[in-house]
Amino acid sequence: MNVAKPTPTLSLEQVSNNFSHWRATRTKRGKIPAELMAQAFALIGQYKPTKISSTLGFCYSNFRKQCIAKGLIKTKNELATFVEVKANPIVLINSTINLSVSRADGMTMQISVSDSSIAGALLNQFLS
Repeated sequence: MNVAKPTPTLSLEQVSNNFSHWRATRTKRGKIPAELMAQAFALIGQYKPTKISSTLGFCYSNFRKQCIAKGLIKTKNELATFVEVKANPIVLINSTINLSVSRADGMTMQISVSDSSIAGALLNQFLS
């Protein structure tokens, strides 16, 4: 049974030094060792993924995908929370339109009607 060992919390500088040492002493090119990647993943929450990947010298998009797969960071879709609001239709019963209009010649019209078509017709007649 393989049990993952908890990675002690290291600073970005310490992890960067570990990556530099690995790069300087490795014998061939290949994947980054799981132990070093575990150190990089442990930095999530302390530093932004862009800062981690640029400091440690690896591809941000691959690192981001791995972080999402491990559940360490959430995608924009996972962060958005939508709540559906069901609104009741507004029914106007006995609604009244109160309108007061003044023309340039000083004449004023004040009306109070319940039918908007009548208000529109009166307004057009007054302004023409």
